[in-house]
Amino acid sequence: MPISKQLTVYLENKPGQLAKLCKAIKVNILAISVVDTADTGAVRLVVDNVAKASAALRKLGLLIHIRDVLIVSCSNKPGVLATVAGKLAKAGINIDYAYGSAQKKGKEAMCVFSVPDPKKAGKILSPC
Repeated sequence: MPISKQLTVYLENKPGQLAKLCKAIKVNILAISVVDTADTGAVRLVVDNVAKASAALRKLGLLIHIRDVLIVSCSNKPGVLATVAGKLAKAGINIDYAYGSAQKKGKEAMCVFSVPDPKKAGKILSPC
């Protein structure tokens, strides 16, 4: 299972902020999660060029948190996520958070997992 760098930034919760961010980074976004609160939105990004995206985000004056996350690609069918989560639970690995997606008719789903030890989790889940 591949381990990727995830960028997290916080934006004002108002129209146009995500568009401004996406326009500024000029990289391919492989995964994204946006969670709102009353005043801010936490944007988590997995991108194809972390250095370029980080530099662009710093130019916008944003603080960036970078962490390793586990990218899991599995069959897009019922029960697979339960199996993945169950394997991690059995190994005593907590899932801090996860996000993912799949196309309705696609054969694969992709999830991003934030876990304390992505390398260990990747070994447990390989092959998925």
